[in-house]
Amino acid sequence: MPTYDFLNEKDNVEFEAFFSIKEKEEFLAEHPHIRQLPPSQVNIVSGTGKMRNDDGWHENMARLAAANPNTPLADRVGGRSPKDAKTQAAVEKWRKARRNSV
Repeated sequence: MPTYDFLNEKDNVEFEAFFSIKEKEEFLAEHPHIRQLPPSQVNIVSGTGKMRNDDGWHENMARLAAANPNTPLADRVGGRSPKDAKTQAAVEKWRKARRNSV
């Protein structure tokens, strides 16, 4: 849950409170003399480069691709030998030609 900054306009007193978003909205609805102040600090999170998945992720994706060989996942992830890929491409070419001739 985030910490919010508020201003009590009756007393001109600033304070912090720790609320969920829903609790903050309810609090502001119940107390019209209190308004939320803009954040004094904005946390910007950024990466330092390309995100990389670990080997466990790649193994899991390869296992799923092997279990489902004729899916876009198998085409994208691989896990097939070059011979299997060429055979699949030839079969797809034959099927496409057959569909067009009929």
